[in-house]
Amino acid sequence: MVIKGKWNNKKYKLIKLIGSGNFGKVYKAIDSRKKVIAIKISKDLLSITNEYNAMVKLKNMPFVPKVYDFDDLEWGGEVCHFIVMDYIHGENLKEIDTKRKLNPQIIFKLGEVLINILREIDETGYKYTDIKLENIILDKRGNVYFVDFGCLVEKGKPTKEYTPPYNINSWNINFKYDYEISTLFSVTMIMVSLIGKKEFNPLICSLEQVIVKINDLPLKNREKQFLIDGLKGKFKNFNEYKNSLSSLIKGKKSYNGLSKIDYILAVSIVSFVFVIIIGIKSILS
Repeated sequence: MVIKGKWNNKKYKLIKLIGSGNFGKVYKAIDSRKKVIAIKISKDLLSITNEYNAMVKLKNMPFVPKVYDFDDLEWGGEVCHFIVMDYIHGENLKEIDTKRKLNPQIIFKLGEVLINILREIDETGYKYTDIKLENIILDKRGNVYFVDFGCLVEKGKPTKEYTPPYNINSWNINFKYDYEISTLFSVTMIMVSLIGKKEFNPLICSLEQVIVKINDLPLKNREKQFLIDGLKGKFKNFNEYKNSLSSLIKGKKSYNGLSKIDYILAVSIVSFVFVIIIGIKSILS
């Protein structure tokens, strides 16, 4: 199927549906130059305009797909809106988790990459609130990308989009909202989900039950304690969490100090995971 923008008159051939959510559908497509791109189509003008503006604001950051076009079209007899952006040749964390089991050390290192990205967004005066497995993609070189920027809002403004398992306010915790603590909870829950190969639903289980699961994981005691502290809001800011995670990765007994991490593991692992580590190293260097 070929679509054409109403205002910019550019044509795109849709190849297949690759994602769907509350605010739109994403297609793999080809532009007039035969370049493979991704197109998000939505009926919600406010949401997709916010997403386009967010991607433009963060366009110089390496974890944000580039955007090329923003236009309207008639879709099924209705006026819709679309964004044209880079197609990331890779898999999201949900897809990776269903196909293979990642070593916990890789997952902790990935967590550090996520903290670096979210702290960088924070420094721009914005917050990314829908942290979940599907919104984090690793390309074939191991580079990390965030997608779905409709959730990006200025700091201090209400959260508009989130996914309950990764949102601290969904877990009935006696908690006065703090963006950094909430974000650290989300990243911790990402790591817990990947290590345990299970997403936890706050409508079905309590945080204490998640902690019981953590204690059953084949991890070192200090690794378990780090995850539990992250879920309980014991880390007050990005720097404290990052320092703790860096020390954990390096195997230090204390959480003091921060230095460069060696991302090439000494053990033999599957080739795809090895590529991921190389990509993570390139992001943090």
